[in-house]
Amino acid sequence: MIKKIKYLLIVAAVLSTGILLYILFNDNSADIDIDNSSVVVNKLDIIDGNKSLTHLNNIAGQLIGINTNNGKLVRITNNETSILFEKVVEKYSQDGRYILVKEHNNASSLTLIDTSTNLTSIIQLTKYSPIVSATISEQEGKIYFIGNYNPNTEKSILYSLPINSNSPISLLETTASDVDCIVKNRLVLFEDYDSPNASKVSILDLLTLENTVLSLGNTYSLTPDKAKIAIQSSSNLTIYDLNDMAIMGNSQIRPGNKTIWINNSQIFILTNLPNTTYAILDVSNMSLSEQKPIENIGYIREISAYINGIMYMVDYNDNLYSVEL
Repeated sequence: MIKKIKYLLIVAAVLSTGILLYILFNDNSADIDIDNSSVVVNKLDIIDGNKSLTHLNNIAGQLIGINTNNGKLVRITNNETSILFEKVVEKYSQDGRYILVKEHNNASSLTLIDTSTNLTSIIQLTKYSPIVSATISEQEGKIYFIGNYNPNTEKSILYSLPINSNSPISLLETTASDVDCIVKNRLVLFEDYDSPNASKVSILDLLTLENTVLSLGNTYSLTPDKAKIAIQSSSNLTIYDLNDMAIMGNSQIRPGNKTIWINNSQIFILTNLPNTTYAILDVSNMSLSEQKPIENIGYIREISAYINGIMYMVDYNDNLYSVEL
């Protein structure tokens, strides 16, 4: 197995594959009644010509994403884009009003954007380079990052860093290549491998530093309240309750299915072949609705964000669609 370390990936690979779905958004949506819903598909033409967008996210009802033409982080309003970060973005993390950016070809610093004040600050972390991954928790007022990667051992150090501090605290050695905040005092650690169903998802208790492996799979995604996690393998979707680490249930899926949480209890599952269809999984009773067609849409590469009843998707020709459910 070959471990995929994110800071080594070139921009094209990161932006085109959509390896991880760390989609974070406000849970203002009601449950979808699939029998009464209608599907309206719109192909969005961004006015400034930047149709190639990926890693879309919702901040206070506004759509942000990475422009695959130039790697910049942009905000989309009324089909126009404004730039949030001028340099090439490798990846970013968002929580509340904060956006934490890891710049491409810069493994020694992070950039913190406060969207409430539009203030940007650069966090110099030269002593902890190379930085592999980073995430932010507005509730805890902390940044967590994986740094000091050693290519010989394929191990790094996990650090915590209070916002407005320049003194990281070493937590533990790890083989994880990604980190994500969940509920207070716990993190998701993700070891990403090329082999199918070989990547490892675990939960780290920050009080005891005990690391509990949940499952192997390919990707994971969190509910808006970060109380549940869905781990996706080639043929199975496993739901865990993060309050007690218990399995809530399993649902069979097809290889290549795209999934995203709509709210804290429903998952949108998209199938590309033979036709583009979707179904809704209700995790409270693990019931799956019937498939419903989505017409006049390309072969979908990425489903990125669900905002106010609209699903945003990107096809393999980099066309951006809004799908009104």
